[in-house]
Amino acid sequence: MIKFTFNNYYDIFYLIINGVYMTKKKEKYPVKVKSDISFDKKNNKRLYLSFELRIVIYTIIIILCLITSIFMIKNNYLHQDAFYINYSEKGDIKHNISLLNNHFYDTNNLDNDNTDLYITDLIKNIKLNYNYNFSISHATNVNFSYNITADIFLEDENGKYYGNEETNNKAFKHYLLLNGPVTNNNYDILNYNINKDVDIDYAYYNKIANDFSKTYNLKTNNYLLVSLNIYEISTDISDLNGERKLSIKIPLSKDSIALENKDTIDTDVSIKQEGFYYIKNKILLLIGILFILLSLFIFLKIIVLVKALIPKKNNYDKKVNKLLKRYDYIIVNTKSSPNTKNHDIVKIESFNELIDVHNNLKLPIMYYELVNHHKCYFYIKNNNIIYLLTIKDDNNEK
Repeated sequence: MIKFTFNNYYDIFYLIINGVYMTKKKEKYPVKVKSDISFDKKNNKRLYLSFELRIVIYTIIIILCLITSIFMIKNNYLHQDAFYINYSEKGDIKHNISLLNNHFYDTNNLDNDNTDLYITDLIKNIKLNYNYNFSISHATNVNFSYNITADIFLEDENGKYYGNEETNNKAFKHYLLLNGPVTNNNYDILNYNINKDVDIDYAYYNKIANDFSKTYNLKTNNYLLVSLNIYEISTDISDLNGERKLSIKIPLSKDSIALENKDTIDTDVSIKQEGFYYIKNKILLLIGILFILLSLFIFLKIIVLVKALIPKKNNYDKKVNKLLKRYDYIIVNTKSSPNTKNHDIVKIESFNELIDVHNNLKLPIMYYELVNHHKCYFYIKNNNIIYLLTIKDDNNEK
């Protein structure tokens, strides 16, 4: 096992990012180094690692980066299975009648449980309580707003209304009694409630309706409609978009009245939501992607290192390989160089001439590579004569 110690963090950073410097010849082919690790004595901050050790270190870094990135992506890019969202809406109206001082009733307050009919001349005001509750099983993006309005309607015997252009509807008069705030439910509220009281000055609205009818001698059915208007906007559930209304109809221009026409809301809905993917933590997901990119970068460095060791075939290699392949049946590879001292040397100018010698003497052509990828001999030995062809990397034949 190889052990070494970095003097400081600079060594580690230099190793990972830049690798190590490699001593090369001026030729294209690297020279093998015996030691795995060595230091520059003049500058001990630069170190040399062998090719094999660098590949191992890079591979370990890639594996660690991939494991880290897979963990971060898997735990932050999640899938939500299909599920059901259940929500309910409940709403009702309660009223309480405040009476003027009189000797007929022992109390000045009558609620909706005391009586069905009320003498209009004894009514001081009507207190209305609006209660609306929304609940949902899963946090959802729903925005709420509301207001409470009062509208006077004057209806003739044929069901036609004496409207007003200012009201933009059939109402004769329109009043905004209360304008509630906007509530932004950004996935953090499961319940929303409205519980509001409004006081209706019955004599005020009743006088307006009576004056109009009497002035023009009209036979009209007059009433006051007081409404809680709820507006819901959802980017997740389209069924929630729209207006909900809780209204009560209060008769006008009557000797006695009954408050029976009251709206209620009672809704229970279940909606299926299809499965989807979502990001739990964008920052950790981004870090995971960066680790993948880092591993790809280091992998490319490995490819560059390995590619640098693969010798590129020059014109010399192409020509020699072509000859070896084409004349394989007459060429013999040898590991010994021809002995030129004790033989007469006949230099051959081309391989075709050497083929002619082979055809005449019926002897094999010997092949010896003197310098890898640079220089080789093709020769025929006949007694004391050697017919020698030299091929070099500059493509000159001698």
